[in-house]
Amino acid sequence: MFTVTLVVVLLLVIVPAVPIAIAWYKATQQSDGPHFRISRNLIPLCITTLSFIWLLIGLYRGAIIGPDYSDLRFVVIYANLAAVVVSLVMAAFIKSPVKVPLALSASVVAVEWLYCAVVSSVV
Repeated sequence: MFTVTLVVVLLLVIVPAVPIAIAWYKATQQSDGPHFRISRNLIPLCITTLSFIWLLIGLYRGAIIGPDYSDLRFVVIYANLAAVVVSLVMAAFIKSPVKVPLALSASVVAVEWLYCAVVSSVV
C-alpha cells in the first residue's frame, strides 16, 4: 500500500512539473534578450507555478493550506482552484508556443486542487 501511495504522489508531483518547466523554458526563449518583459503568457504561467508550489509545500506541511477542518482550508483550496482555472482559460486564448504546456499544466494542477477539496471535505 505504501508503494502505491508513493507512486501516486510522485506522479502528482512530476506530471505538472514537466509541462511547467517546458512552458518556462519556452517563455524565456521567447523574451527579448536580457530585458524579460511581462507578457500575456507570463501571468497565467506565474499563477500556475505559484499555485503548484503552494500545493507541493502543502504536501509537506499541511498547515500551509490551512488547519484541518477549517473554513480557511477550503477558502485556500477553492481560491487556488479558481486561480488555476482562470489561468487555464487565459492560456486557451493566447497565441504562443507556451500555450499547450501551460494549458496542460494548469489543467493538471486544477485537478490536483480539486482532489484536495474532495479529500478535505470527506476526511
